[in-house]
Formats: sequence, C-alpha cells, structure tokens
Amino acid sequence: MLSALLSAWLLPRFALRGLLECFAGAFLLGGLVLMLQMRGDGLGVDGFDVAIGEAEPQGGLSRHAYLYFAGLLVLYGGLETCLSGWLTTFALRYGDKTLAVSEYTTLLLWMSLTVGRAGASAVMLRVGEKTVQRWGLGLAAVFTAGLAMAHSAVTIATFAVLLGLSLAPFFPATWALLMAERPTARQAGIVLAVSGLGAAALPWMMGIVSTQAGSLQVALALPFAAALGLLLMSWFAPRVPVIAD
Repeated sequence: MLSALLSAWLLPRFALRGLLECFAGAFLLGGLVLMLQMRGDGLGVDGFDVAIGEAEPQGGLSRHAYLYFAGLLVLYGGLETCLSGWLTTFALRYGDKTLAVSEYTTLLLWMSLTVGRAGASAVMLRVGEKTVQRWGLGLAAVFTAGLAMAHSAVTIATFAVLLGLSLAPFFPATWALLMAERPTARQAGIVLAVSGLGAAALPWMMGIVSTQAGSLQVALALPFAAALGLLLMSWFAPRVPVIAD
C-alpha cells in the first residue's frame, strides 16, 4: 500500500528508469525467497486433493460453476485494477495538481479495501454471503458513477474510501460461495489466477477509451459496467448440490 507513496516521494529526486529497476529487483528478490521457502515443502496439488478427498467427499466444480466463478474473478480483477490503477491519474487531473497528494487518494482506496475485508468477514457471520456480495456491488456501481462526477480532491478522496469499503466484501463473499461448491485445489487455484486476465485487460481498455474520448471521466463507464455486470451475475449463481450424509 505504501509503494505508491514511496514512488511519489522518490520521483522528484531520482530518474524513473532507476526507480523501476529497483522495484523490479525487489520483486525478483521477494520471488526468489518465496521459491526457496516453498521448495520441497508440503504436498503437491494432486497430493493435496487426495488428502482432502480422504477426509470428506469432494467432487470438484461442474463446468457451469467453473466458468461462472472464473467470469466473476475476471470482471472483479478488472474492476478493482481499473480503479486503483487510474485513480491517481484521475485525482491528479480533476482534483489536486500534485502527484504526492494524488497518491494519497489511491492509498485511501487500498486501506479501505484492507479494513473493509476484515469488517466484511465479521458481517458475514450474521449476514449471508450473497446478500453482502450484492449490496457491495450495487454500492460500488453507485460510487463509481459518483466518482466520475467528482471535481475536487476532497470529493475524489471520499469516493475512493467509499469504493474501497463497497468492494471489500466481494472477494471473501465470492470465495466463501466458491468453497461451498467443493472445488479441487487445482480448480480453485485456476479460478483465482484468471483474475489477472481482467486486471490486465480492463485497465488497458480503459486507457484506450480515455484516449479516444479525451476524457477519463467517460472511461469510468468501463468499471461502472463491470460492477453492474457482476451484480447481474450474482443473481445467476449455480446452486450448491446437497450432499447426503
């Protein structure tokens, strides 16, 4: 969460190329450390599925459920990355004119997502996952539309916080619904991984729309449509099969 602020503080003092190389080096170092920690540790995916299958029945996802949850994660990955990836530029263009202050807006979004997910987990002890998921998506669509109308740093920051809180329940709620379908470890991993496809494609498309329309406000129609699409999909979730004792 602090990397964006760190970039804003360092860019006036160092060249962009050098900063990118340092961040890339830190990422590579972290990846190598993780690989060393994971080497030879625990069961493989197939072994994990066998171990879980011995403890309780596990049939895996149906084709419909597989495609459904993969579609949800693709759209959500694109929605969250569109907002977090373009929020600094949006705040710089329509709110404050300094990069450091605009980066604080993105930080507010990330902090709200983090805090909101902890709160969402507590809420789901009392409220159903589908209800939490739908309310969050509905509010996210409303707040995205509100962000497009914002023209001051304070208003943009306020909508960033509201968007973070409204998007926060989606991942824990959706993952709980996915686990109720009893996916294999490989299926769950693939569903999680495909969110990166949306995270790569939708922000790129948002940039194209912004360039063609000459307005980043118009381009916010893309994450708005993604939020509405997710809300619509939430009403067509696959039914969890009943497993006899």
